Amino acid sequence: MSSYNFFERSLSRLLKSFPAIHLRAKKGYQNINYILSRLVSSGFQQYELYSDLSFDDFIVNEVDESQVFFGYYDHSPWSADMKFLILNVVIKDVLTLKLYERINGKYLFKKDIVQTSAFNLQQGIRAAWINNDEIIFNCIHKKQLVCSIYNIKNDTKNYFAYPAQEIKDNTIFCIDYSHLDEINKDYGYNLLNKGYSMKDIDGILGYDIADKSVKFNLERKKIDKLSMIKDDIGNCEINHINASPFNNSIMFIYRNKGKNSTSELYHFSFKENNLRRVFSGTIVSHYCWVSPTQILVYLGRKVKDQGYYLIEISDSNSNEINQQHKMGVKGDGHPSLCPNSRFVVYDSYPDRNRYIHLNLYDIQNKKVIEIGRFFSPLKYSGYYRCDLHPRWSPDGNYISIDSSHSGLRRHYIIDVSNIIKKSNMD
Repeated sequence: MSSYNFFERSLSRLLKSFPAIHLRAKKGYQNINYILSRLVSSGFQQYELYSDLSFDDFIVNEVDESQVFFGYYDHSPWSADMKFLILNVVIKDVLTLKLYERINGKYLFKKDIVQTSAFNLQQGIRAAWINNDEIIFNCIHKKQLVCSIYNIKNDTKNYFAYPAQEIKDNTIFCIDYSHLDEINKDYGYNLLNKGYSMKDIDGILGYDIADKSVKFNLERKKIDKLSMIKDDIGNCEINHINASPFNNSIMFIYRNKGKNSTSELYHFSFKENNLRRVFSGTIVSHYCWVSPTQILVYLGRKVKDQGYYLIEISDSNSNEINQQHKMGVKGDGHPSLCPNSRFVVYDSYPDRNRYIHLNLYDIQNKKVIEIGRFFSPLKYSGYYRCDLHPRWSPDGNYISIDSSHSGLRRHYIIDVSNIIKKSNMD
């Protein structure tokens, strides 16, 4: 069964002007489509792999009610040497960041790193590897949301004054999570209701963890001055910061959450203090860097234009935008570039049958390679959704996903080494 069509997506956008109605209508429509699809379906499978691939759920020690996941798609659960792996395990509204060690080809539980009641289901606690020995994550310290760096060798934690959204070398990029609690709780920490707070942040703060000092503050009013969004600044979120692996710059999304929703993509060179608006339209959702000057992103100026585009960010103020038509058949998803820079892995949102599709895109040959599809139960919708959020292993042979096809939020590893090897021989 296909993804939702132009009329359905247009109606959904129109109803976004009335959030409460939109939420009820979306849920009801999904239920109707799901029931109808089951009536005409010839069979049901929790998941299906389309190639000769191995599929591993190695978390066997967790209790049945636990939720096991890594979080977002722009970082990897593996350490660079692949000796260790980190995952979030949630039981009764408490998240534990757990460390696993590779022993005889299997990842086995090693230790609990931190426990917290402040997290979200999309990004967990924004945990990421800094190097083979250190992990950064957000946590509560002295009743405040901050970030901490844990050293797995000497079992020590260092705390810093601000929570992190992204990290590049010694610089963490910080946003106002308390504002996200108000206008986009999917990525917030529910701080006020839990009795916590955080330091005030106006816009994007650059904080040096080496000398514990503020390096820059990109104020919201500077972003808003470049914006084409005509709404109260309080209705706009700053989110999805992604640091370039190639140079000293970041991309981020500035999005209106009011009635006239508009999404914008920005490029900020923090060494040169140069901010540019790259795109403004009805949607900018997920993206990844594919070269020092190229971004692959799902966007659209209007509903009919939505799809994956390759944006060339030049030194001038103009940007070349080319649609990658073959990638956009299943709609919006989360793209991530393979370490060999040839393949992009990306997922989709649930189709009418509630299947999430997982694909590879071969940049060199401009073709899509289908990996599989995974059932998403209706209870995993809205705030509780479980996107696959596919991520690469550092060696480029495995893909990590979170999936709810079993009825529980779980983490899985897919071995795609045969596909990679075969493509390299073509």
